[in-house]
Amino acid sequence: MIATAALFGLDTDIAVSVTASEHHDRAVDHVSALAERLDRTVNRARPSAEVFALDLAEGQPVMVSSLLDQLIIEALFFDDLTDGATRAVRRSDTPDYRYLPGVTFSASAAGMTSAVSSPIPVWHRVQIGRGTVTVPNEVRLELLSTARALLADQASAHLAEQLGCGVMVRVGNLAATAGAAPTGGWDCGALGMEHPLGAGLAVAQVAAADYCSLPVAPDDLRPQSFLDCVSVVAESAALAQSAGLRSHVDPAGAARWLAAQGLTARIDTADSGAVRVGRVPATGHALAA
Repeated sequence: MIATAALFGLDTDIAVSVTASEHHDRAVDHVSALAERLDRTVNRARPSAEVFALDLAEGQPVMVSSLLDQLIIEALFFDDLTDGATRAVRRSDTPDYRYLPGVTFSASAAGMTSAVSSPIPVWHRVQIGRGTVTVPNEVRLELLSTARALLADQASAHLAEQLGCGVMVRVGNLAATAGAAPTGGWDCGALGMEHPLGAGLAVAQVAAADYCSLPVAPDDLRPQSFLDCVSVVAESAALAQSAGLRSHVDPAGAARWLAAQGLTARIDTADSGAVRVGRVPATGHALAA
């Protein structure tokens, strides 16, 4: 029997499900505690969040917690993988004239898109090493989405190992599973999925509104998307979320990029069309036909 509890953290809804009801309370306690730690670390709505120490350092090295260090490493990795689509690392309102940005425009069947580029990507300017992090004045970290994905991935894996049962942790518009799936798979209807998610998989549903609401620098163009929604199944929630955001950046090349990464996805276009990418795993998952 699946036991599920609803929580709130990291400014979004959280759901914890386990296949062994006797472990329900322990699972909820773990997810709640980790969500609170992550919130205290990166949520800019909290004046005391640790991430503000990097803003106040004015480009000097800062000794950070192991949790913030881990979040930054993950954010840099997925920003690099997606060419900055996650916007977890962005330009701040402090200009640095060594890195003058340029705006490029491209036209495709999906419409006109624009991108802000600079000689050295912002995610390459953050320095990590010897227990410290150096964030230049012109760079700002926005790690709330990174924290949500890490919560889903780490909590599900940890609980499945410790409790010996199947676990699904949903955080906002993404979810990750670990351990043995229940008969028929995990129900991801809360994410708009019509079919169950298999064991050891993660899913992210990234709508146009999610992409367009990403933080931007004061002089950056507000993101626009010509897609309605992108649903991605991957080995981790972090990868699924990042891939979904990358698809909104380049709608014309989204299917090709997703296929090159070996991902399974459904791309819903603004004209109510749908494009499917990848093969369905033998266990079946949320995008099964």
